[in-house]
Amino acid sequence: MSNLGKFVKTETGFKGTIKTMALDLTDVRFEKEQGPKRTEDSPDYIVYVDGAQVGAGWAKVSNGKGKKPYISALIDDPSMERPLNFTLFATTPDGSKQDALWSRPKANCGAGRPRENGGAGLRQVLSALRPGPIPGATDRAA
Repeated sequence: MSNLGKFVKTETGFKGTIKTMALDLTDVRFEKEQGPKRTEDSPDYIVYVDGAQVGAGWAKVSNGKGKKPYISALIDDPSMERPLNFTLFATTPDGSKQDALWSRPKANCGAGRPRENGGAGLRQVLSALRPGPIPGATDRAA
């Protein structure tokens, strides 16, 4: 497993960075979705990078001993060959600090299609994202 970045809890979700050999994202925000979920597969968080909506995150609980909460996340962009799937895990008991962890998917795991464990594929992610104003974004056209 590789550590892609660090996140801290905010009033509305999490804020942090993701850094790989190809990505250097310094303003990544997970904003908690407001109101009831539209469907069971709808995300719990919308992911923004530099004010642009680029993905989603789902709150989950581990199956192993301890039943630890985590966020399963996906970001995608036209400049990327395929979506980046990663997980936010708490590094402090209160969950105020999180690490973004990634591991290479198994060879038989198809990107962009529903996973057998009930997770959403890219098509479900894009259909679940809500259009509208981006929280915290500023008008750059001015």
